[in-house]
Amino acid sequence: MNDDGAAPRCEGGRFFEFIEFVGFIVGEFIGLIRFISKKPKKPNTPKELASEDGVTHGKTIERGEVRREVLRLALPVTVSNLLHRMVTAIDILLVGGLGAPAVAAVGLGQLLVFISMTVVWGLSTGTMVAVAQRWGADRRAEAGRIAVHGLVATLILTVPLAAAGMAFAAEAAGLLGAQLPVQLLVQEYCRWVFLAFPATAVVHVLTSTMHGAGDTRTPMRIYVIMNLFHISLAVPLIYGYLDLPALGVQGAAIAVASAEVLGVLLLWWQGWAKGHLAKGGWELAYIRPVFHIGWPVAMDRMIWQAGQVVYAKILLLYGTAAFATHQLGVNVEALSFMPGLAIGVAAATVVGQSVGRGDVIRARLGMVEANRLGILFMGGMGVLFFLFPGPLLQLFTSDSQLIRLGEVFLRIAALSQIPLAVTLVLQGALRGAGDTPYILGVTILGIWGVRIPLAAAAAWWGLGVAYVWWAFLIDWVARMVLMQRRCRSSRWERKDLEITPIALDPVAGDR
Repeated sequence: MNDDGAAPRCEGGRFFEFIEFVGFIVGEFIGLIRFISKKPKKPNTPKELASEDGVTHGKTIERGEVRREVLRLALPVTVSNLLHRMVTAIDILLVGGLGAPAVAAVGLGQLLVFISMTVVWGLSTGTMVAVAQRWGADRRAEAGRIAVHGLVATLILTVPLAAAGMAFAAEAAGLLGAQLPVQLLVQEYCRWVFLAFPATAVVHVLTSTMHGAGDTRTPMRIYVIMNLFHISLAVPLIYGYLDLPALGVQGAAIAVASAEVLGVLLLWWQGWAKGHLAKGGWELAYIRPVFHIGWPVAMDRMIWQAGQVVYAKILLLYGTAAFATHQLGVNVEALSFMPGLAIGVAAATVVGQSVGRGDVIRARLGMVEANRLGILFMGGMGVLFFLFPGPLLQLFTSDSQLIRLGEVFLRIAALSQIPLAVTLVLQGALRGAGDTPYILGVTILGIWGVRIPLAAAAAWWGLGVAYVWWAFLIDWVARMVLMQRRCRSSRWERKDLEITPIALDPVAGDR
């Protein structure tokens, strides 16, 4: 195969492809409008009332009210996601002046941390959903006890991972193909970032706790402080300014670790100040809902990452240019899917709190409005990707070969934006309802039943790299269909956590 990953599709006929794309968007909108606007046969059925303005607990719930709530939650999460992504991007940027080995070492170190975060994502999601449902049921002290138990469990599980990362980072980098000089730099970097790994994990769980309580602004403000602190510390530590020693890669790691510790202190302080955390002794009943929701999420992330590794290996068969184009395209696509992820978090909070108060109508309206916002934003970004792929790619690279091949990627990615939006938002909503085992099944089917087989078949038959990219589009369409079917049904309504009140200490009470 050619190193440029020659793609036989998406060349020429752009007008007709655009017409096809517009038709795809219109078709998806029609299908979703039918879903969310279906006329109720029995006006007194809560499930069907949710397709229009609902009436619940004696009051009318307006679509606009729920939409504003989703936006209020999603916008700060979007900023937080971008700020969190900036930490890793800034590290790569700052060590760029130290040479390729330093850049590779920091990138590999970040990858090892990312892999180790699998367990944390399960705990953070489990904590967020359990907290959201208790806040919805107006049992805030119970939610605070669950959050503290989730934090203790996070520390117990991440301390051994931190020790392993500090001890075996170089060996892990070697298994990933790093040469000895890079391995030594990875060890240097990971010694500090894994020392602070429990703090990194606690930051995620505390953030999820606040998201579950509907407080997305506090983490956003603290992430701003963390980023400013990180930059102010990283520059002098890496290059030796302000009479500090030039520590290079080690300086970058110290800056990251210090920022994470600062984040823990600030989030911990705000968690107690705002009533998101509550005192009490250790009881198994408080940690059980976290693991009940969280284990499928952890498995989901592990299976997804394994699939991504295999998919990357298939792309590498087409040469370095094809793989680099894919990575470049994903960075451009992040402009769309990061806000989509934030809307998914907002949907999880709205649905979780609604389920907690037994308000299925509001939960369904939350799904509907979050879905609309996701489609509106990501569908609009899809149009930009399709019409202006070149200018967008030129923001990230000046390599003409990568831009030419990247235009193919972005046009295929444009077609995936609506399926991706629906999947991200509805899986967030289903997580809020506690239906994480179903999402795990959809992930397994999508990545291992659709994407990997189709991509492998394209490579086996010698087709261009564009066909490998078409595989991810088909994957997202399949997941979208499955998510929609689940949300149309009433099965997720029975997947909420057991929210029978847990006995509290007499002094703790509830608010």
